Amino acid sequence: QIDAMYMHQLGFTNTLGIFSSNITIDQVKLLTRYDKPVYVFLDNDDAGRRGTARAACMLASVMPCFTIQYPESIPEKADPKRMTEEQILDLLASAKYSLGG
Repeated sequence: QIDAMYMHQLGFTNTLGIFSSNITIDQVKLLTRYDKPVYVFLDNDDAGRRGTARAACMLASVMPCFTIQYPESIPEKADPKRMTEEQILDLLASAKYSLGG
């Protein structure tokens, strides 16, 4: 949730925080109310990568879903709150469309 608050501070006000890298069915239902693509942007660690894959599977079947792939230049265990706005914008611009599965 700290990452979501940080994203709000940067002006990304359509940010949803998920607890422990686990998206819930209720959160998926909430997101489907909006006619916008979803960008899954979790921490750059094992839990974040597993959570990204799980969220993409759940979301891609019901709405456009993009996942953030951290480049090697971003250290392991990095998370959004430790990144600059420019780094975040670069990652969002390079997000990959997810087909789920």
